[in-house]
Amino acid sequence: MNEFLIFTAMMSLFVMMFCIRKSTLTMLIKLPLVIGLFILATSCLVGVYGVIGGIICTFACAMVAGLLTAFIAGKAIQLTN
Repeated sequence: MNEFLIFTAMMSLFVMMFCIRKSTLTMLIKLPLVIGLFILATSCLVGVYGVIGGIICTFACAMVAGLLTAFIAGKAIQLTN
Protein backbone atom coordinates (compact mmCIF):
# COMPACT_ATOMS: atom_id res chain seq x y z
CA MET A 1 0.00 0.00 0.00
CA ASN A 2 2.86 2.39 0.79
CA GLU A 3 4.35 1.86 -2.66
CA PHE A 4 1.02 2.73 -4.26
CA LEU A 5 0.73 5.92 -2.21
CA ILE A 6 4.28 6.98 -3.08
CA PHE A 7 3.68 6.21 -6.75
CA THR A 8 0.43 8.20 -6.71
CA ALA A 9 2.15 11.17 -5.05
CA MET A 10 5.00 11.17 -7.56
CA MET A 11 2.64 10.87 -10.52
CA SER A 12 0.46 13.72 -9.25
CA LEU A 13 3.56 15.94 -8.88
CA PHE A 14 4.67 14.87 -12.37
CA VAL A 15 1.29 15.82 -13.84
CA MET A 16 1.41 19.06 -11.85
CA MET A 17 4.74 19.86 -13.49
CA PHE A 18 3.23 19.41 -16.95
CA CYS A 19 0.17 21.48 -16.05
CA ILE A 20 2.42 24.34 -15.01
CA ARG A 21 4.30 24.15 -18.33
CA LYS A 22 1.22 23.88 -20.54
CA SER A 23 0.52 27.27 -22.03
CA THR A 24 -2.89 26.44 -23.50
CA LEU A 25 -4.53 26.16 -20.07
CA THR A 26 -5.97 29.32 -18.64
CA MET A 27 -5.09 30.43 -15.13
CA LEU A 28 -8.69 29.75 -14.08
CA ILE A 29 -8.23 26.06 -14.93
CA LYS A 30 -4.54 25.74 -14.08
CA LEU A 31 -4.66 27.05 -10.51
CA PRO A 32 -7.33 24.67 -9.07
CA LEU A 33 -5.79 21.75 -10.94
CA VAL A 34 -2.31 22.41 -9.56
CA ILE A 35 -3.64 22.98 -6.03
CA GLY A 36 -5.68 19.78 -6.20
CA LEU A 37 -2.72 17.74 -7.41
CA PHE A 38 -0.52 19.22 -4.69
CA ILE A 39 -3.11 18.34 -2.02
CA LEU A 40 -3.35 14.81 -3.44
CA ALA A 41 0.43 14.41 -3.28
CA THR A 42 0.52 15.80 0.26
CA SER A 43 -2.21 13.47 1.49
CA CYS A 44 -0.52 10.44 -0.09
CA LEU A 45 2.87 11.24 1.44
CA VAL A 46 1.26 12.05 4.82
CA GLY A 47 -0.30 8.58 4.71
CA VAL A 48 3.13 7.03 4.27
CA TYR A 49 5.46 9.19 6.38
CA GLY A 50 3.16 10.84 8.92
CA VAL A 51 2.14 14.48 9.14
CA ILE A 52 5.48 16.23 9.55
CA GLY A 53 7.47 13.91 7.28
CA GLY A 54 4.79 13.91 4.58
CA ILE A 55 4.61 17.68 4.43
CA ILE A 56 8.40 18.01 4.32
CA CYS A 57 8.67 15.34 1.58
CA THR A 58 5.92 17.00 -0.45
CA PHE A 59 7.57 20.40 -0.36
CA ALA A 60 10.94 18.88 -1.25
CA CYS A 61 9.42 17.00 -4.18
CA ALA A 62 7.55 20.13 -5.32
CA MET A 63 10.80 22.10 -5.30
CA VAL A 64 12.47 19.43 -7.42
CA ALA A 65 9.49 19.47 -9.80
CA GLY A 66 9.76 23.26 -10.02
CA LEU A 67 13.47 23.05 -10.79
CA LEU A 68 12.81 20.45 -13.48
CA THR A 69 10.09 22.65 -14.96
CA ALA A 70 12.46 25.62 -15.08
CA PHE A 71 15.25 23.49 -16.54
CA ILE A 72 13.02 22.02 -19.24
CA ALA A 73 11.62 25.45 -20.11
CA GLY A 74 15.16 26.76 -20.50
CA LYS A 75 14.97 29.13 -17.56
CA ALA A 76 17.56 27.44 -15.40
CA ILE A 77 19.98 29.47 -13.33
CA GLN A 78 23.01 30.57 -15.34
CA LEU A 79 26.19 30.06 -13.32
CA THR A 80 28.48 31.80 -15.81
CA ASN A 81 28.63 35.49 -16.70
